[in-house]
This record gives sequence, structure tokens and C-alpha cells, in this order.
Amino acid sequence: MSPTSGLSNPLISNPTANPTVTTTYTVTITDTNNGCTDTDQVIVTVNTATPTANAGTDFTKTCTSNATGRQIGTTAVTGMSYS
Repeated sequence: MSPTSGLSNPLISNPTANPTVTTTYTVTITDTNNGCTDTDQVIVTVNTATPTANAGTDFTKTCTSNATGRQIGTTAVTGMSYS
């Protein structure tokens, strides 16, 4: 397999790919009986886009305006955690 960077073990049939940048890996298999080979490629895309937090619009709480408070935050997005 090449390149080898980001692979758990480039000498096995199914390593784990964990590159730090988007990488195209080429896998080559060779039949040891007849020497025939085949190759295939896989692209591992690394998405390093930073998520954008949105706490909501500022508001004022008084005894007559938003007296019981108001919901803050944003709609949940799958794959994100909030705290």
C-alpha cells in the first residue's frame, strides 16, 4: 500500500487508515502463484472544517419581557456534541 503514512500497518490486507491530510491510497495485490497483480485506489478525505457555535440572539429578561426566560442555542446537528 502506498503511501504508508497514516496506515496502521501497510503490510496487511486491511490496515486502518487515519491520515492527517486528505490522502489517496493505492492498494496492490499480487497472486504469488502466477505473479498477476491488480491495483485499486481509495481517497480518504480529512475534513478539518471547524464547526460554528451559535448560542442564539441576545435578549433581556425583566418581570414583563421574557419573564420565564427564553430558549437559547441552535438546532442540533448530527455528529456534533454540545456543552
